[in-house]
Amino acid sequence: MDFQFFEGEHIQLAAPDAERDAEIESKWTHDPDYLHAISPEPARPLSPTQVKKQHEDAEKEAEKSRDTFNFAIRLRDGDRLIGFIRIFDIMWTHGSGRLQLGIGDPADRGHGYGREALNLILRYAFDE
Repeated sequence: MDFQFFEGEHIQLAAPDAERDAEIESKWTHDPDYLHAISPEPARPLSPTQVKKQHEDAEKEAEKSRDTFNFAIRLRDGDRLIGFIRIFDIMWTHGSGRLQLGIGDPADRGHGYGREALNLILRYAFDE
């Protein structure tokens, strides 16, 4: 197969990097539209330290449970973080799971990055 699972035309999927990206993601948590897109939990802003803690906890849980895959969405041109996508609650015996996708900055929404990330993650989930 000649397809790169983690690279699309405009974006790439990469491992989240809390140290590098906590400041950016913290700013996104001040946008209720973003928070409502990624979680059913009550919307509340987070500091960079709280974002780092969330990422550390998510990484530990993913390693332990093996039913979660987290990815940062970055632009291929410049490697800038624009969002996150994850597959979680995977039920291997049923071939099912849940998906969460968020594009952080409102200026990055509406450019097809979410659709491209969705196509990449679905191809990864079902072909890899």
